[in-house]
Amino acid sequence: MTSPRPRHARSAYWTALAAFAGAALLVWATLPRNDSPRATAAPVQPPRPPAALLAATSSGPADALPHGAAALAARPLEAAGATDLESDDERVQPHPISDERSSLAPPWATVDAVKSALEARDFERARSILAKQRAADARSEDFRDFYQGLEIMTECLESPGAASRARANAFIVEYRASPLRRHVRRKCLTQTARQ
Repeated sequence: MTSPRPRHARSAYWTALAAFAGAALLVWATLPRNDSPRATAAPVQPPRPPAALLAATSSGPADALPHGAAALAARPLEAAGATDLESDDERVQPHPISDERSSLAPPWATVDAVKSALEARDFERARSILAKQRAADARSEDFRDFYQGLEIMTECLESPGAASRARANAFIVEYRASPLRRHVRRKCLTQTARQ
């Protein structure tokens, strides 16, 4: 028959564990940090070769360095900064919004216009906005889910019924990644169920 560990053996185990944890905490607390004076000392610059050595290794005017690089190589390292390498005209500018870039964006203005017409219960205006935008938009096939979702929302609010609910369900199943999916669900499946 085995007897359980004596009480003093268990307490000795927990005492040893606590002593080990305390020692580990003490070692961790004494490690140098980035904000310590040792870590904030000036960085050590690598030694530069003397100018005479640089002159002896260059092959004269037919040097392989690009234009302006020889002047940069002759200056001390700490004097050359990022602002010295580029002029004010060459600084990085944010990407401009071009016609090609804006053509990649979905037709959110159309969505907002149609939704505001639907909130005013002006279904004819919503359909005319949708028809004009679809005819004017050369990329209407790329955003077929947007236009189809807006048509389905208009149909559901204008004439709620089993047919419009079935079409909304089909849209939700087919276009699982469409941003209009939640709008169609809200307008067609939850609002028509309450009516």
